[in-house]
Formats: sequence, C-alpha cells, structure tokens
Amino acid sequence: MNRIFRFVLLPIILLCSPFLFISLRTPGESVDFSRAPAQGLKFKMTRTITVKATSTRTRGETEVETTVSADLKEVFTQAYLEVKQGKVRKLGREYEDFSSHMVMESDKMPEHKVKEKDGFLAWKHVRATWNDEGEITREVKEDDEWTAAGDMICMWLNAGTLLHPAFPLPKKEKEVGDTWEPDAKKVVMNIIKGPGMKIDKVDFEGSVEVKLADIRKYKELRCAVLEFSIDVTSEQGNNPGVKMKGSAFYSLEHRIVVGLESEASIKMGGEREEGEGTLKAAAAVKVLEAGGETEDK
Repeated sequence: MNRIFRFVLLPIILLCSPFLFISLRTPGESVDFSRAPAQGLKFKMTRTITVKATSTRTRGETEVETTVSADLKEVFTQAYLEVKQGKVRKLGREYEDFSSHMVMESDKMPEHKVKEKDGFLAWKHVRATWNDEGEITREVKEDDEWTAAGDMICMWLNAGTLLHPAFPLPKKEKEVGDTWEPDAKKVVMNIIKGPGMKIDKVDFEGSVEVKLADIRKYKELRCAVLEFSIDVTSEQGNNPGVKMKGSAFYSLEHRIVVGLESEASIKMGGEREEGEGTLKAAAAVKVLEAGGETEDK
C-alpha cells in the first residue's frame, strides 16, 4: 500500500497543490498578494482527478506488470468565518463527497482484479482555528457536537490542504510576465508531509516555477492566470519523479481559485521496479457569498 501511495497518491497531492494559493488582486496589469479573502466568503469547490499508471516489478526471474486506474472526487463548501490582520483565523468546511475508485490488475494474476471504492472521510463538518502563533485546532461535528479531530483528519487536513499556499507567493506586487521559483524541497515537503507520510528525511530535488501569465476573464470573472511547472525527483526509495504543467485561475474580486487545468507525467524507477503514468485534474469553484471587506495587515 505504501508503494501505491508513493506512486499514485503522491502526484495527486502535488497536483492538488495549485488550489491552495490564497489571494490575488490587480490594479491595472499587476497583482497584489498581500490581502486575505474577505470574512464571510463562502464557495463550493468540485475537484476531480484521474490517474492511469503501469508498473513492472521483478520477482526473482519473473516480471509482473500491474496497471492502476484511479479516480478521485472531492466536493465541499467552505466559508471563511473570521479574518483578522490579513490572515484567516477560522474557517468551516462541509463535505458533500470525498471518494475514490481504484482498479488494479496484474498480467500474471488476471483472476486477482482488485476494485476499491472508498470514502476517505468518515466525517462531514470540519472547523479549523488558528491562534496568534499560527497553531491549528481542528474539530469535527458529530451528533451536533464539536469534538477534537482525530489523527487521520489532522494528517489529511494539514495547513497546506486547508489554507496555506503550496507555492510561496511573493509579498511584493507582481506584473504580468513576472516569474518566481519557490524552493522545490520546501514545496514538496509542505504539500505531502501531512497526509500520513513520514518523509522528513526524504531529499527531493528539482525546480518549481510560477508565472503571472495574464489577467483576463475566466467564466465571467476577472482572473489572474498563473502558469506553473514542477519537475521534481528523489534519489531515495523508488526514485519517484513528477513533471507537471498547468494553469490556475484566481478571481481578483474574491481572491480564491475558481478553476484549474493541469496534467502530469509520473515515473518511478528502482532496482526491482519501474513504472510510469499520467494524471489529469480539473476543478471548478462557485462563489456562494462574497463576504465583507478584508482587514489588511
């Protein structure tokens, strides 16, 4: 299962990361990154991800080929309940759907066709609160009562999954055409450290580049278009490598992502196992309530 997680879920988590940028605002042809979303902003996000991968594993003198097809769907409504001094201090999230469908087949054991359809989350209502030191308290509602979230929930809903940008955004205003290159290791570690993987000692190398490519309308909203590319590998384990390209669309009025289009190729190579695959993701956001004014820092 750990091998499948590295090969299939790792790139899923990485590809989800562009949804996590926080704030964009444009006077003319530039973007100000300093403002948080408005208090009271409420939106519904639908995210779908499809992975197709093939791996070949050597067992003695026998090569076993395995194919994996996986689909993931996540639908939730999120509201920023409290925003102070340019930072979100409390948010609420209600899940409508969070499920996966995976099929695994082996050429040496065709009778062992594994099918899974899991709901990752056994809870529906989530609340997260940040204190002045940036520490997060997570709660879930069961039987109309809020209780402390368990370890699984805390691991999945880490800071990056809830709010923080996986690609650190510059504090200075940027113009169309500007690019920046976040530290690749920090990006990867920030994204995948939370969901159950103990990879603090894993050394990822590569490059991450983000470009403010354009400011234009996207689905009737004036948006900043961020083009991103990721090319990272690790010399440890099965040498996982991920290459991604895509565009994220951010509403300048609401300062949240309202769409994403991206594709990735994934490769894994080790002494006894090699594999490759593709990943596609799509997302759409519908703003339900615009909220009030944002309190600047």
